[in-house]
Amino acid sequence: MTLAISPHLVDEIQNLAPTNSVFQHFNQIQKILQARRKKIQVYTWTVMALQRQIQRRLCEDRLLAECHATQCARLAHHVNTLEKEINQTTKQIQDHHTILEAACARTQLCLAKCQARQRQHKRYASIPLVGTIYKRKYRRAQQKSQQAENEAAVQRGTMDALKKKRAASVRQRHQDQQEQYHLQTAIRQLKDQIRASEADETQWTDGLTFWRDHMAPLCLLVDQKAVLLQYLLTQKDHQAMSVLEAFQLACVEYERAEAFGDRQWRLEKVDFDCAKCHQRIKQGSPLPDKIKPTDILCSPCYQGSRTRMIIKKKLGLLTPGSSFSSLTPPPSYTR
Repeated sequence: MTLAISPHLVDEIQNLAPTNSVFQHFNQIQKILQARRKKIQVYTWTVMALQRQIQRRLCEDRLLAECHATQCARLAHHVNTLEKEINQTTKQIQDHHTILEAACARTQLCLAKCQARQRQHKRYASIPLVGTIYKRKYRRAQQKSQQAENEAAVQRGTMDALKKKRAASVRQRHQDQQEQYHLQTAIRQLKDQIRASEADETQWTDGLTFWRDHMAPLCLLVDQKAVLLQYLLTQKDHQAMSVLEAFQLACVEYERAEAFGDRQWRLEKVDFDCAKCHQRIKQGSPLPDKIKPTDILCSPCYQGSRTRMIIKKKLGLLTPGSSFSSLTPPPSYTR
């Protein structure tokens, strides 16, 4: 039904001889306006609840992103430290490798000399004085060979320890880099969520501004014009002609704005948290609780809340103003 008055009813108004059809049309208009007021109130409750949820999620996501960023920076610093340790350890391994090569060469020389002394000792052992001299030389050669072998073993042990240390640092660096990658991925996802939440917040704020600050006054204007026009018609006042023109223009503007608002800010396919079952609803239609309108519910919980409200209403336990019943229609003129 359109709010604007049809041409044959306009003729009756211009002749100041309205029939019951004219006043019935005005009654229908006021019912439509009352239904729209109720929808605006429901929309306001729902959007304000959605905004609270969005603000909470934004706060949580921003804090989590900040925490991840701090941890990521700590890991990056630790990775840089490990890189320096790995480079330093690699240089130490190279230095010890040079020392080990020299120690191995010295060990080979000492071993060769020890073997030569051993042969000399065996050859001259039966000669009293000469055998004693070569025995002492053989023992010294043994000691030097053993000392060289010990030094080489120490260098090998040091190199093995350095290689283990470098391997541990490389493993830790890989783990830190993996964790850093996962944190960076989580941060990107959180930033995407934050941008989506901010876009949703802007969308619902714009919708709330439209319905509450533009559509509600327009609804009131149409209602006031309708009431005034009915009063003038009952008084046979010729000012009804000018009021009728203003009323018709207000109706056109109202219907145009209403159609635009319904297209632009529909409460459908919305992500929200149900206040009753505490589940995250994806692409659902939030509905304000019949008992506590500041909470939004999913469809199953809404049906349960509605049933409880009906039972309380029948039992006389529902107080005035505690639900949608607080929305009362404005007074209207009847012939």
